[in-house]
Amino acid sequence: MNLQYSLRLSFPYIFFFFLFAQWGLLLGSSTAVTPNFKGAFDGALVDGDVYYYPSTAESWAGYSNLAYIYPLAFPNGGTITFTGAVPDGGDVGIRFRFESLPWPKPNPAYDTPTATISGASPTNFSITIPSQGDNTFNSALLYLNTRDRDVILSDFTININPQTSTGPGGPGGPGGSTSNPVVEAPKKKILVLHGYGGTASGTRNWAPFQNLTDALGIGYEFFYAQATGTTPDWYGNMDENISNLSRFIDENGPFYGIIGYSQGTSMIMTLMNYKKNLNFERVVLFNGFAPGQIHWDYGSETMQTILSELNTKKPLNKSVFVYIGMNDSVVPPSTSNKLRSFFKNSRYYENSYAGHEPPTRYQGGFDEIVSFLTSDDVDEDGILDALDAYPHDASKSEPEAVELSLDNSEMGISWDNTINSNWKLYKRFGLLDESDHLVELKNYLLHQNRFSFWDSTDQGSCFYYLKSE
Repeated sequence: MNLQYSLRLSFPYIFFFFLFAQWGLLLGSSTAVTPNFKGAFDGALVDGDVYYYPSTAESWAGYSNLAYIYPLAFPNGGTITFTGAVPDGGDVGIRFRFESLPWPKPNPAYDTPTATISGASPTNFSITIPSQGDNTFNSALLYLNTRDRDVILSDFTININPQTSTGPGGPGGPGGSTSNPVVEAPKKKILVLHGYGGTASGTRNWAPFQNLTDALGIGYEFFYAQATGTTPDWYGNMDENISNLSRFIDENGPFYGIIGYSQGTSMIMTLMNYKKNLNFERVVLFNGFAPGQIHWDYGSETMQTILSELNTKKPLNKSVFVYIGMNDSVVPPSTSNKLRSFFKNSRYYENSYAGHEPPTRYQGGFDEIVSFLTSDDVDEDGILDALDAYPHDASKSEPEAVELSLDNSEMGISWDNTINSNWKLYKRFGLLDESDHLVELKNYLLHQNRFSFWDSTDQGSCFYYLKSE
């Protein structure tokens, strides 16, 4: 989600959002968004596209959306569509819920009617969402009504009806218009490096990357870099390629993630060795190897030097997903597996049937990669990345001690300067204010390593942002 953590202070409705490296605008959505209902909670279970509501789960157990789609608004209604099937041929009832904010501040909220999934054959479903007026939603949930029965659910889409204004010629006619109530939120950018002999355009059009783009949805934007050479080779002119990549990152970033395939994974490692301040939150390495660890690098002094320097820097303070094709005839699986040791937090998938290619939509490892890229808690320590002082280190689960206070006519915000000394506080005056108003440092209080700021609540609706600079 673009607003990674939020809390509303009531009376007179002052909102406070924590946004870190990137942040979204406050209103709007697109005409169609792709939710990811894999956030099982309180006993609900999900494995791939198979959902299960066991008798041992809490009555309120369900599945939260993990995708970057908020906020949602339905001033003219909409629909939610999906595909469903029940493997044993029985019936399972499901429903959806949209909330203003996650619990404990869900209202105003809207609960859809129940849809009954019947039979083992996949069937397309559509649930109508009536107009929700001026309400906006920052939480979307899926619930099963039927316990102890598997149901297969996939291809979720939330569609938002366009806004129609009426002129002399009628809706959409002369003097009228059809438009969407949209202020599109910034996307999470992902940089992709192709393999030896590959191209940016070829990789963009390759099925594994087309499938991944579709699975992540509109909240993510892919950028494909190009190596130099008649036969593109990241190491054919290493200095030029590193210079080009550095410039590309500076001009098009910041990038939330980076993905490499084959030789592209080695260049990612080289780039992280030479370029400082690469704040990738997610690194995905397909069928890869570190410089100096593949047999054709054994005799290269340059590659061995890079490897030696990387070894002195590990573990890198990042999260990586290493995908390994166990039948890879180009890069030995054992070589790919060594990549994990360079990172503080690593996940991996060994596909027993795959060779030297990334997975497509229905192959092993694909869903795990999507989950890794969209996870709100990448080190799985129980603390959301947005609030985790050490988001890539599962051994340290210390939450960022941000505190919110409401005292009669004043509200307070405070945070630990020793952990987040680069945070700056911004303010907006109401929903329609599109300017960032920096709260100057002179207005903060510093006491025992904590910055704090107090402001009057008697000023209508105001929004506060903490952003990492």
